[in-house]
Amino acid sequence: MNGAAKPTQAVRRRSTRLRYGLAIRCRATDGRTWSARALNLSTEGCRVVYWSDDPWPSLVELRLGSSCGKEVSIRAQVKSIQQCGKLWLLDCHFVRHLTVPELEAIRASDHQE
Repeated sequence: MNGAAKPTQAVRRRSTRLRYGLAIRCRATDGRTWSARALNLSTEGCRVVYWSDDPWPSLVELRLGSSCGKEVSIRAQVKSIQQCGKLWLLDCHFVRHLTVPELEAIRASDHQE
């Protein structure tokens, strides 16, 4: 255990949060990449949703944003996993928090496409 205090549910819910599916790219520790959707994107993390026949790889980085605008690459840790057939849902926590300006720039660039 690293000794860092875990945020309470109330603290997590106060985070600025975008409640739609943002197209993202994921990168695994072995270098594989794949497309996914980020749901409930906040400054602290998001839920990654994607379809795959294979077991989920170790996720190391998410590329948030769009090719037309602001793109942020951020390291992430998987906190929980759910699977339903080929559908995978990963609850991810960012290694560093996104800033509110980064989050707003991602949101704005996503709406330009």
